[in-house]
Amino acid sequence: MGYNGLGLQRWMYKQKARRPYSKDRKPSGDVADYHHDNGYIEKILTSKGKKRTITKNDSERAALRLDKKLRVLKHFRIIKHVLISVLVLLGLILIVHSYLESKKPKDRNLQAKNTMATIYCDKANVYFEKGKFHLAKSQYLKAIAIMPNSFRAYHGLALSYGNLCSDSDVHCVNSLKVIDKIREKFPDEDFSDLEDLESRIKKKFEINSL
Repeated sequence: MGYNGLGLQRWMYKQKARRPYSKDRKPSGDVADYHHDNGYIEKILTSKGKKRTITKNDSERAALRLDKKLRVLKHFRIIKHVLISVLVLLGLILIVHSYLESKKPKDRNLQAKNTMATIYCDKANVYFEKGKFHLAKSQYLKAIAIMPNSFRAYHGLALSYGNLCSDSDVHCVNSLKVIDKIREKFPDEDFSDLEDLESRIKKKFEINSL
């Protein structure tokens, strides 16, 4: 009866998987046989109850149909490779982006420090112009604590100690120390006004020692 004892005809469980974008399943055998074998055409015709001789037109029609399916499959493979390439490229971009983002916090932290040091220096300058040298000194010290390489903060600190020198010799000594520090850390900067301050403080100590 054409059944295998389980209610299934043999042709049902012997079919291969459906090809992408195809409406029927690929028969047994290689693609080349599938492309040129007229026996497959006869099988299709006889399965529909149409027993007749396979003509050249039938073969050409089947070949054209298969060519179309193969072109679709080729396009599908090209699209698949393009998608894989795009995904790989996106993965590389994400890796590079993550690497760059991991370095940004350091730059942002440095920028934030520069901003805070500038704010403290600006406040110190305001106090200095008003003659509030103690307050100016504390603001310059805060700026140096944040940015140890700030010439502006060191310069203002030395001047603040110099203006407080008349109140206490300790401030005079601190001013000389800051000037020596500036000479060591910033040899290329112009601090001629601090050299004048240094000479005045040293003369004061010479006078006091007499």
